[in-house]
Parts: sequence; C-alpha cells; structure tokens
Amino acid sequence: MMRSLVKRIWHCKGLLPKVRIFLWKVVRAILPVDQIFVKRMRKQQQGCPICGYHSEDVVHALFKCQQARCIWLSSSMGIRTDSLPENIVQLMGELTTAADDHVFTKLANILWCYWKDRCTQVYEGKTVKWHQVLAQASGLEKLMSLAQLTMSTPTIQGDEDITNSEYVCYVDGSWVNQFDQGAGMSYVLLSKTNRLIQYRMTAIQAFSPLHAEVLAVKAAVNAIKLGNFMPCIIFTDCRILQAVITGLETVDSVEWQVYRDMLDVLSLISGCQNVSCKFIQREGNLLADGLAKHAREKGVNMLGYTYPIM
Repeated sequence: MMRSLVKRIWHCKGLLPKVRIFLWKVVRAILPVDQIFVKRMRKQQQGCPICGYHSEDVVHALFKCQQARCIWLSSSMGIRTDSLPENIVQLMGELTTAADDHVFTKLANILWCYWKDRCTQVYEGKTVKWHQVLAQASGLEKLMSLAQLTMSTPTIQGDEDITNSEYVCYVDGSWVNQFDQGAGMSYVLLSKTNRLIQYRMTAIQAFSPLHAEVLAVKAAVNAIKLGNFMPCIIFTDCRILQAVITGLETVDSVEWQVYRDMLDVLSLISGCQNVSCKFIQREGNLLADGLAKHAREKGVNMLGYTYPIM
C-alpha cells in the first residue's frame, strides 16, 4: 500500500510540488511532531501542543486532534476522523483508495494548509480558523486548475520586449460592490520559462474595478522590486490603467478615489529598472482573473512563491 500511495502522490497532476513533498513526508510519518522529537532527538515527551493529548504522532496531529477533527468534519468531504486507523499508511489508504484525482487533490491540499497553519499557531501563537484553512485549500486547487488551463493556451509572441524579458507578471482585480461583496486582487509572477516565482490572492476593499486593478499592480510591483525580478513585463486587462502607466493618459484621468494609489504605482515603476506594462485580453489573463475572483468570493489571503506550477 505504501508503494501505491507514493506512486499516486508523484503522479497526481493537480498538486503543487511542495504539497507532493509534504504528502510524501506524511505517508512516511516523518513530519516534525512530538513523537519524532522524542524518538530521534531524545527530547522529553511534551504531547500535543494544541489539545494537550499525551502523545502526538502524525495521525494525531493531522487527523485526531480536536482542531483537526473540526476541520475535516467541516470540509465538503465531511470526514469523521475518530474512527480512522491509527496507522498513517492504512489511514491514507482508506481515505484515498476509492477517491478520484479531484478528491485526492482536495484532501492533500487541506492537509498541507492545515499543517502550515498549525505550525503557525504552535510557533507564532496565531489562532487557526477552520474556514480559513478550507478557503486556502480551495485556493490552491483553483490555482492549479487555472494554471493548467493557462499553460495550455499559446503564449504572446511577436513583441521584442516580451521576448527579451526575464519575467512576466499577470495582475487582475475583481470587484462587485464595495458594500456587499468587496473586492479581490491577485498577481502571478512567472519566469519566461513559465516557472512560478510568486503568486498572491487577497481580499481587499476597493472603491471601483479600476481601484482593485491599481492595488493589484501596486502589490505586484512591490514584489518585483523586493525580489529584483527584472526585466519584467506586467500584463493587465485594464486599458485605462495600462494607458496611465505608459503615459498615454494622464493620472488626472482616473477617479479621485484611485488617485493616490495610482501615484504610488507610477512612483514605484519609475524607481524600477526594466519594468513595463502591457495590455492583455481577458482570455489571456485567466489565471490572475480566476485567483482575484476566488479571493473576493472566499475572503482568501494567500502568498506563495518559488515553486514551479507544472
């Protein structure tokens, strides 16, 4: 069973590489939990730092802890973990044997997001909220499905600037109503070989669709500048924004609520070398568009980086 589980982990196309590696550590029972510290580092047994249970192994940390039980029961799969086997290989086999790739991916993403947030709670004291864990897992699933769709579309060609650029960044904002559903923004930073450098999707407060787009570009330029990801071309499907950045329109042409953030964007871009902005049709911006909508609808705040999409 171990061999079949490992084989499925490495061949599942819907998982980010970091999730694959994490899942491999899960089935091998080598995550840094209390039992591992006691066995390998000869530390005194501390028990579960979340619920206080006397012994913390991988099964307890990810499935049997009170906090984990709440998350699994609240998920769309509605799993009751109290009756699952105590052996991690048997447990994973029971959950995944009859599951298709979609369910397998969902389960893996929930495991990863919960473990990440659990570590944040243990080492930084931040409270884990079940709905945030499930929203983040849904965001990872959305990212991969959109990434596969985007990578199947032809790349933009025929522009010398694009050919010479080392990085490309797709940005988008999603806005419905500032009083009802708020807004979301996202950016996806890729190398010219389609390697994912960084992505972000965040629920925001924006006055208009243009404001959401401007905030997305502002966040993207900050990330580009901080990581020195240049030369870089930023793609936006907002013509007004692209026109202001490239000087075809004056900053006075934007809404007054957006004016200050627009000035910040222009200042940031002027302080970067080899950062330009180009317009792209919505059909070519599906990845950023989908993530921005997901952030708005689910209230997600996620930042990921340095992992290849495919």
